[in-house]
Amino acid sequence: MKNIRHKHRIAIVATHIPIVTNNAHSQIKLYTHIALANPQWKDIEGQEVLVITEPHAYISLRHYVNEESVPTWNYVAVHVYGTVPILRQPDEVMELLDRTAKKTAGRV
Repeated sequence: MKNIRHKHRIAIVATHIPIVTNNAHSQIKLYTHIALANPQWKDIEGQEVLVITEPHAYISLRHYVNEESVPTWNYVAVHVYGTVPILRQPDEVMELLDRTAKKTAGRV
């Protein structure tokens, strides 16, 4: 996420991107790739929060037995805090792209 300051307000900018991990249980690291054509990569370094959302759905009143219930939204969200460094070595970037492609290609 990125805060953009305007004259009288702050706008939050977010990018939906695939994430891969290092699979180390002692110190988990998350990795992603933002294309150079996307200007948000310039502002992500040093950011401190990542919001991950996944399954979500509207829960209708039809699913409740109690007539005094109200509809709701069922969701899962995780906020991850840390700092974002940028991988600058070409071999690190290529390895990340390879891992990301292997993870996401099976979904197509």
